[in-house]
Amino acid sequence: MTEVRAPKRPLNSYMRWTAKNRADIKKKFPQLRAKEFTSKLGELYANIPAVEKESYAAEYKKDMEKWKKEMDAFKKANPDFVPAKKGKKVPSASVLTGFALFYGCELVKMEVKEEKTISKGTAMKKIVKKWNALSESQIKKYDEVAKRTISEGVIPKKRAPSKKKVEVEKVEPEEKPVEESSQEYGEEYSSSDESSD
Repeated sequence: MTEVRAPKRPLNSYMRWTAKNRADIKKKFPQLRAKEFTSKLGELYANIPAVEKESYAAEYKKDMEKWKKEMDAFKKANPDFVPAKKGKKVPSASVLTGFALFYGCELVKMEVKEEKTISKGTAMKKIVKKWNALSESQIKKYDEVAKRTISEGVIPKKRAPSKKKVEVEKVEPEEKPVEESSQEYGEEYSSSDESSD
């Protein structure tokens, strides 16, 4: 399946000027860092003659009219197309996997326990070990719950990364069969965890 792409919006007059002059300006000011260089571009653009700015603006206006026509034709040809909003990714089937669901559940359990402090990287290694110890049917159930979560439109929000160490218990993979109801919610270790307290 090929991805449908909308016509690309034209660059505004400042971006056109920048694209045309960036390399030359970079040669004149090689010592500037990215932020300083961007400021320098803005400063130089502000000082170009009005006639030059108007020519870039005229090019933009012409290309914008052409783009609007192309976009109208594109929308008619692709009525189901939904453009991605700036700064937000369109959710896809890969947003939540069975492993991601399992990882989230295990990480929360580790943060609740306060026996031993380890880094997030070490916690990840331990969770991966647990995941690899699961049977095919257990993994399949996590995948099914993740797919159902996506299809129902309930995609969990990302948590802000924690700067503190994660509290965990010593992890030994369990090979015992898991009940279906507890497996569905990622709680296959909860009964053994609670009894050890």
